Amino acid sequence: MSTQRDQIAAKAKSNPKLRFTSLAHLLTPEFLTETWKQMNRRGASGIDGETTKEFEQGLDTRVQELCERLKRGAYRAPPVRRVEIPKGPGKAGTRPLGIPTVEDRLLQRAVARILEAVFEADFLECSYGFRPGCNPHGALRALRGIIVTKKVGHLFEADIRGYFNHIQHEWLQKMVAHRIADPFILRLIGKWLNAGFMVGGVVTRTEEGSPQGGPISPILSNIYLHYVLDLWFEKKIKPRCQGEAYLTRFADDFVVNFQYRRDAEEFQKNLTDRCGKFGLELAEEKTRVMRFGRFVRADLEKTGEKPDMFDFLGFKHVCGTDRGGKFALRNPGRARQAGAMVPAATSVDGLETAEARNYPISRAPQARHRCAGRRANGG
Repeated sequence: MSTQRDQIAAKAKSNPKLRFTSLAHLLTPEFLTETWKQMNRRGASGIDGETTKEFEQGLDTRVQELCERLKRGAYRAPPVRRVEIPKGPGKAGTRPLGIPTVEDRLLQRAVARILEAVFEADFLECSYGFRPGCNPHGALRALRGIIVTKKVGHLFEADIRGYFNHIQHEWLQKMVAHRIADPFILRLIGKWLNAGFMVGGVVTRTEEGSPQGGPISPILSNIYLHYVLDLWFEKKIKPRCQGEAYLTRFADDFVVNFQYRRDAEEFQKNLTDRCGKFGLELAEEKTRVMRFGRFVRADLEKTGEKPDMFDFLGFKHVCGTDRGGKFALRNPGRARQAGAMVPAATSVDGLETAEARNYPISRAPQARHRCAGRRANGG
């Protein structure tokens, strides 16, 4: 099964315009069983109350029956069970989390593996969220490299308000169809998008947003921002910039470094319009352009100003200097109390004792996206 996925990935890479018309045949009992072994099997039960342990006891029979229903076109995507969970350290209130049934999680993860084989060839290097071989530390390391080695002095940071809840289904399906022409796979995705959620026995259908809590959600969310942001930035924005410009994105968290302020301000204006076209909105209170880079601190000291700071993946970044007077990225808070620095000559991974948002640095990025991480693993 994995060999077939490798062949699909090779075809997708060799021909960027190829649309895959036949992929449903991969959804065999063997492929579903292989997918099951790769999943997090400690997830909670969906609306049917079935546990992963109960499903696994009759795994061979269950995957066979599932494949037969798929062949007959009789599969119906059930709504997810919605629960409220705490927002996280330092944040008040709760946020909704969707829990699919065990069977639905398995099928979503299987289709997600197929989509990953196709779209990995298209995703750009600036994207680090929930991709094979990528992780939050890779995004932090890349951002550090940009700040300490490139000609950048201005940084744009933004927050997409409720991103996962406002993905437009029609646009998303068009984006998936750029590469996927198999009607069976497209119909399955459509079923998940429209499945809705259940609270107190009442089902609410959704007209926007990615499948709540489902393993298919991370890849669909990445596809959406690949077209809305990554590809647009690479093909349209960078060629128009007067200076250097670099995008770093992990899921829906992103920052952009620019050499010149006018490029950053023009990007902000264009991004607002771009997001609006695809049903997204920037949170104005979290969107700004600031001076940030290795030459900024010295420039600001001449006027008595202090360099600004920004958060990315749970880490607060500040322009500073090391004991030798050389440029370094500082991490305030507990890391600052411990005297931890991010010198230009070292990697972020060296700060194993620092903490951000009450999580050790080796865990903070994962903690920042713990919910989406569970979705990616089928939990």
